[in-house]
Amino acid sequence: EARSRTTPPPSYSEARILAVESWMCESAGFSPGSCRTEAEQMFDLWLSERHAAASRLLFDGAATAIAEARRLHPDAAVAAITNGRGDPLAMPDLAALFDFTISAESARIYPNR
Repeated sequence: EARSRTTPPPSYSEARILAVESWMCESAGFSPGSCRTEAEQMFDLWLSERHAAASRLLFDGAATAIAEARRLHPDAAVAAITNGRGDPLAMPDLAALFDFTISAESARIYPNR
């Protein structure tokens, strides 16, 4: 079960992995011993493609605009703040333009999740 009253709720990533793990073990015929590992591998594949798709679908001129803002304000820190798993540091066209990211998945963002 993805949520329990005795433990904090899982992160969104963990909830996704638990859902895939449950489906694999209960409906798809995977052996119970391999479901977790397979679910984690599927999640990693999904996350990699999620970042690749975000790179492909980036608005025209977005990277150029961020680069120009950095040029005009060289002392400013540029960060991405997201409630999801999007990470510009994992996208080649954007990685050099950001100093750091903060995600809802980051440690201590939602300590009582």
